[in-house]
Amino acid sequence: MALGLYFICFIIFSFMGWIYESIYCTIRTHHWDNRGFLFGPICPIYGTGAVVATLVFNEIFKNGEAKLWQIFLISMLGSAVIEFVTSYVLEKLFHAVWWDYSEVPFNIQGRICLPASIGFGIAGIFVVKYISPAVFGLFVDVPPLVIEGIAMILIAVLGADLALTVSGLTELVKKMEEMGADKVNSIYIGDSEVDIQTAKNAGIPCISVLWGFKDRKFLEDSGAMAIVESMEELGERLVNYQKSQNN
Repeated sequence: MALGLYFICFIIFSFMGWIYESIYCTIRTHHWDNRGFLFGPICPIYGTGAVVATLVFNEIFKNGEAKLWQIFLISMLGSAVIEFVTSYVLEKLFHAVWWDYSEVPFNIQGRICLPASIGFGIAGIFVVKYISPAVFGLFVDVPPLVIEGIAMILIAVLGADLALTVSGLTELVKKMEEMGADKVNSIYIGDSEVDIQTAKNAGIPCISVLWGFKDRKFLEDSGAMAIVESMEELGERLVNYQKSQNN
């Protein structure tokens, strides 16, 4: 199967994962929560897991011969490895945590936990048996040249998103280290959805201001936690935040 097709399906699976994560976290926190590391609507860890599962079961088990318990066990262990490695690498590179299972029973360093791994194991059954065949089946009659073209466009878009995300986060971490600042006593102030996502990726609170290029509704839809209209209001927010940290 062409690599281009696998990449397209990787993006589709990543988008599905983003939808699941965003809806789940929005319901849990009662406000819009744009999940994921990138600015775009994808969670690559889901795409990676789904594509790896598809490759594994296509290569090891021919003609859908895998038993349900085999799919469950391999998916559960595989998802745990992917989650642990991804969490470790992101934390070491950017000094930030994107998920934390510390309060969940049977966790390892807060990076993975048994309940989540079991859930991914069950999800793996649905992916391998139903979702993956349906997604790949969408492209059965699509000419290879068209598939390669779509893949190249998606690669360019993902590359630009990744470059923007990494650049913004790396620059923020660098400036904080130069100033000797820590996350507990830091606040990110910005006027766009890029600022909101960068602060979120870095694990620090963000205050959005309305004297930039975006209006209140746009910032709220982008997941802004706090919005101020004037310098005076910003000053009050900062003072109140400092007091809350000192208490």
